[in-house]
Formats: sequence, structure tokens, C-alpha cells
Amino acid sequence: MYQNNQQHQFPNHQIQSQQQKSKNTEMNSQQEYIKYTVRQDFLNVIGIAVDYNTVLEKFQNDTKQDELLKVMQNRLILQVNLSNSIHSDLYHQFKNSPNMQQLLKAEKEQAKKNLKLLDQEKFYQATIVLLKKYEENCLVDQPIIKHEALNLITCQPQFNPETIGKVIGSINTTDQKYQDIQNGKFETEELSKETIFKYIDERKQNAKMKLNNNPSQESNFGLDCGCQLI
Repeated sequence: MYQNNQQHQFPNHQIQSQQQKSKNTEMNSQQEYIKYTVRQDFLNVIGIAVDYNTVLEKFQNDTKQDELLKVMQNRLILQVNLSNSIHSDLYHQFKNSPNMQQLLKAEKEQAKKNLKLLDQEKFYQATIVLLKKYEENCLVDQPIIKHEALNLITCQPQFNPETIGKVIGSINTTDQKYQDIQNGKFETEELSKETIFKYIDERKQNAKMKLNNNPSQESNFGLDCGCQLI
């Protein structure tokens, strides 16, 4: 009888062990999902802010480039609005999980600290205002959908095939990373001070190169109306 009880209990133990393993895997995946989403979103905002600021640095006093400046500012506004939607979705997705909410809050606090690192960067006021909107609309405990208004522009932007290809490639790469996270094959890297400033410097140099290499000053920015996107 004792042996029979053991035989019946062993499968139950196996089931419980598998269930616990599955639960741990799911929890780890959720943690990596939050870390990657918040950190990558931060880099996306900062990257476009650097693009905009680089264009401002060169063309802020050039009235002929007002349309370009508006388009570049719109790019940053759109990213801040997208970030707002992402953070709102994260809040609602994990609002019933205290552990995940605690992690999400910690990631936002770290993003705020990373923003303060940028005080030593020479950002123009127009860039600073939108970075502040990112902090106020996204890095709060309970973000609500709040989208900033875009500038009115007279040109009609049309992305060239190369730009579209880059966007599609970026989407595919991101989708693959989320799939790897779900399968437990991806661990999010920490955003150190060195990593952030290396990323900013590379982004800045790339933007300057695009501006300096083109005599017309616009055609490297992805639009055919004289105000093309980086």
C-alpha cells in the first residue's frame, strides 16, 4: 500500500514541479519584457531628441529651414506620444501584479535618473521641453493617454524605399527580440552611463555626417519636399 501511494504521488509531484517551472519562466519573461520595453523606449526618445537637437544646432537661425525644423520636431513629438501609449499599456497590462508594478516603477525611476545625466548635454530649450513631456507623460506611476499636438507643415512627407526598408528591418528585429524574451532566450542589458553617452555620441555623429555630406542640406532626411527625415 505504501508503494502504491508513492506511485500515485510521484506524477503529482512532477506536475507541480513543471507548473512551478512554467510559472517561473513566465515571470522571468514578464520581467525582461518590462525591462527591455522601458529601456529601449528611453533610447528611442533620446536618439530622436539628439537628431532634432543636431538639426537645431545647424539650422536654428536659418529661416529657409523652418519647415525642416518643424518636421524634425514633429518626429520627436510623435515618439513622445508613442512612448506615452507604450507606458499606458504597460501600466494597464501589469496593474494587477504588485511585483511587476514594483519593477515597472523601478525602471521608470532609473529612466528619470538617466534623463538627469543628459543635463550636461547642450540641448536647446525646444528639445528640453519635449524631454520634459516624456518624463511627465510617461515616467509617472499611472500614465494616461495624453498626446501632444503636432506642428502644421506645408510639405507632404514621402518616405523613400531605403527609409521604409530600415523601418521594416527595425520592426522585424524588435519582434524577434520580444519572441526571444517570451522563449527565455534574451536578457536585457543594463543602461550604464557609458552606454548611454556612447549611444548619444554615435547618434550625434551620424546625424552630423548626414547633414554635412549633402550640399542641399535636406535630402538625407527621408522626405522629398526639402525636409527629409534622418
